[in-house]
Amino acid sequence: YQQAIDEYSRIIKLKPGDAEAYKWRGRGYADLGQYKVGLLDLNFAIQKAPRDSDAYTYRSSVLTKFGRYDDAIQDANKALDLDKDKAIAYQARGMALDMKGDYQGALADLGRSIELDLNEQGFYRLRADVYNKQGKYDLALTDLETAMTLGQNLRYWQAYKTRGQSYFGKGQYAAAIADFTMALEIKPDYGAAYLARGDAKEKAGDSDR
Repeated sequence: YQQAIDEYSRIIKLKPGDAEAYKWRGRGYADLGQYKVGLLDLNFAIQKAPRDSDAYTYRSSVLTKFGRYDDAIQDANKALDLDKDKAIAYQARGMALDMKGDYQGALADLGRSIELDLNEQGFYRLRADVYNKQGKYDLALTDLETAMTLGQNLRYWQAYKTRGQSYFGKGQYAAAIADFTMALEIKPDYGAAYLARGDAKEKAGDSDR
């Protein structure tokens, strides 16, 4: 991501009003977790190109990170007004609805994302996360099986973490521990997986956290 950010920064120096460069640099910043500067770039991109559905979609996701869920939903709605079949806009709106606690709305949007792009493993993983929050662990596991067999990213640590949560909810603590451990092997600095594995070990009667 940093290499892409550097390249778009070079373009912006040459063409200060280039909305595309600001859009993609903003997304790059967001992917690195630098949401504040990412938001500034996306704001500028939308100001310069107010009919760019991608820019609204990416800003929607950033606004959700800031807890501005209604603004995020508004941006996703705008993106869908511009492109009614944009799968990632449904995803962005679904994530904002999820964070607001509207799980049914989130599931509807994520389901639509999947209908529009059956091969995007991230959509299945995100829907599984919502199913987990509802206690629908078997539905979550079905989605995660699909996500993990699509094969786009064999080191999909988020999917192992989510599946571990499904197994934990079902009381299958050994399976949960195995998945949390796999997530940590892929991403050793994933603190939430350490905590989740510790909880699973405690439930399983293993005090070695």
